[in-house]
Amino acid sequence: MARKLDWDITVPYKWTTGPVIGKFLGGLKEHTILGGKCPACKKVFVPPQDLCPDCYVDLTEDDFVELKNEGEIISFTQVNQNFFGEKPSDEYLNSRISPADVSEHPLLWPPEPPYAIVMVKIDGADTAMVHLVKGNEMDKLKVGARAKAKFKGETIGHILDIEQFEIIS
Repeated sequence: MARKLDWDITVPYKWTTGPVIGKFLGGLKEHTILGGKCPACKKVFVPPQDLCPDCYVDLTEDDFVELKNEGEIISFTQVNQNFFGEKPSDEYLNSRISPADVSEHPLLWPPEPPYAIVMVKIDGADTAMVHLVKGNEMDKLKVGARAKAKFKGETIGHILDIEQFEIIS
């Protein structure tokens, strides 16, 4: 016999970024993009990883290089319509997702269209990172376009400290 439970279950936990991603996010807080450079094969990963996927060598906090805040758009998906409907009220979100205050959580709801999800290969990196291009930049968006990270004024050490990438050519 099946029975439906009519209440929410919350699982409080704490999550840590670890030393490698923590250093990358700390760089973003300072308006700097850091790449993890493998000490063996010398490939640079943005965002960095704890382990080189090619040669399986551990990357540490010491294996970082500072990169330019710009790169090349290698791929994108343009979003012109909101498929998610209106964002629920902060009161509703906070009642459904506890115990944290999620009303301003940057990844909980997508930006208003138009926007694009882009793959940006930062200059000096061997991999690309996923981020956003929004608003007026959409007309200039194309594969091969040069883009520069636009940082928020107040940063906290989060991937969205980069507000978006702006097309520069």
